[in-house]
Amino acid sequence: MKKSKLLLLSLAIIVIMVFSITILSPWASNKETYSHTITGIDKKINTVMGLTAGATGASAAISFLPDDQCTPIANQLAELAKYFLVVVSALYLEKYFTTIAGYAIFTWIIPIAAAILLIGIWVKREKIAELSIRIAICGLMMWAVVPTSVSLSDMIYENYEESIEATINNANTIKEETEQQEGTINKIVGWITDSATTVYQYVSQVLSNFIEALAVMIVTSCLIPLIVLIIFGWLIKAIFGIELSTKINLIPKKVE
Repeated sequence: MKKSKLLLLSLAIIVIMVFSITILSPWASNKETYSHTITGIDKKINTVMGLTAGATGASAAISFLPDDQCTPIANQLAELAKYFLVVVSALYLEKYFTTIAGYAIFTWIIPIAAAILLIGIWVKREKIAELSIRIAICGLMMWAVVPTSVSLSDMIYENYEESIEATINNANTIKEETEQQEGTINKIVGWITDSATTVYQYVSQVLSNFIEALAVMIVTSCLIPLIVLIIFGWLIKAIFGIELSTKINLIPKKVE
């Protein structure tokens, strides 16, 4: 490789560094860039908030019923709020990680990888150049974790969205009936028995619906991102185990 070509390659690497910091970093750290991803996450957050309020309201309403056998169900509904809090926390983490990761990767990781590559081609060390390429690939893969996991989770969430909305609406209906008919428990019991054989069966189904909704939200908001992260981690490990070829026109044996 002639010295002029080496200088040209070095200039190209410097341009990539500057472009990453000045153009890609602001773009990757702007939440508007991830409008579709953030919209999907916000939608799930609102759903979980609705489930939390619905479970709490249904628990309070069921606790007014005269039959003590429904009390454990009311208590279990109240306990679900703790698990919904975990789901909400995971969703907020995904939401903010997207823009933070974009900033960190294109402001630091990619420029550092480019700088290492620049050093590698000048000191003629193939291993250094390979390291820079691996760092860049790993950074880009980490940046893609959240958008990828959100796209996959949306596919599952859409199949259960209607049933989850029905669960929230049903819980809100129980709460509204309780508020409107407070002090007239017999009317509440009569309204419930119009929809089910017994009060216990009705509230048991309410609990089952909330548990199903919680399972869907845990899978879509917690497990799928974790699985995607594990898969990407495995790919990163595989990348570091691959012998990359950087000899062709990249690492000069002799500068003329």
